[in-house]
Amino acid sequence: MRDKDGISAAVALLGLAAEARGRGVTLAGLLAEHGATYGHFASGQVSIRVDDLSIISRIMLGLRTLPPERIGQTPVVAAEDLAVPGGDLPPGDVLRYRLADGSRVIVRPSGTEPKLKVYIDARADAASAARDIVAHLEEAVRALLDERR
Repeated sequence: MRDKDGISAAVALLGLAAEARGRGVTLAGLLAEHGATYGHFASGQVSIRVDDLSIISRIMLGLRTLPPERIGQTPVVAAEDLAVPGGDLPPGDVLRYRLADGSRVIVRPSGTEPKLKVYIDARADAASAARDIVAHLEEAVRALLDERR
């Protein structure tokens, strides 16, 4: 299968490389500037493959009816159900959690495979700290999903 997102990302990266060259810096230099200005970001993903699709429906229903108050040790400060129309995004079978530390956890069924997918984003003052937050949340999400099966 061809990856159209990868092609778009490559084009964007080439634009950044041209900008960096024009300024006499490297891509790593641009990344360091961005981190100093906006913080450092890290992302992760948890995928749970199932043989029975009803497991995904059961987990999504459970997360909708009884949203988690915490993911790991981090409190959930907002839970959004994108299946409910009226937000800025088109409705979909997606749950989005915003955490007290500014992290974000997004849960949705895969559209092409028998999987439940969870996307994790974190921001911190250092790149290593952002990666540590993502690693902690990946572990916590796995535990949460195991509880909800």
